[in-house]
Amino acid sequence: MPEMPNPKVPPSCWTILFQDRITLILLAIGNDLYLLDNTACSVVTLPGMSPMCGAYLHFSVSFHHKYLAVFTDSGYIWMGMSSLKVSKVFGKNL
Repeated sequence: MPEMPNPKVPPSCWTILFQDRITLILLAIGNDLYLLDNTACSVVTLPGMSPMCGAYLHFSVSFHHKYLAVFTDSGYIWMGMSSLKVSKVFGKNL
């Protein structure tokens, strides 16, 4: 796996995702979200999620790795496909 961005700051949360026989790491450092594969680290944004939703605190992946839930420090919950393409956002006024 490539090096984590800003290695002096510990991640607030991380999880493993599997997509098409590829292992990915979804990593959060505060308000920033990164997707690491075996060759690169890229910045990602969750569809429908406002930048004002706060820092990422917890990820939860479904048993079959098809769905992902993300919880932020301001009370927002993002739920969608682990491919990060389809989603629903629950929380305060967006």
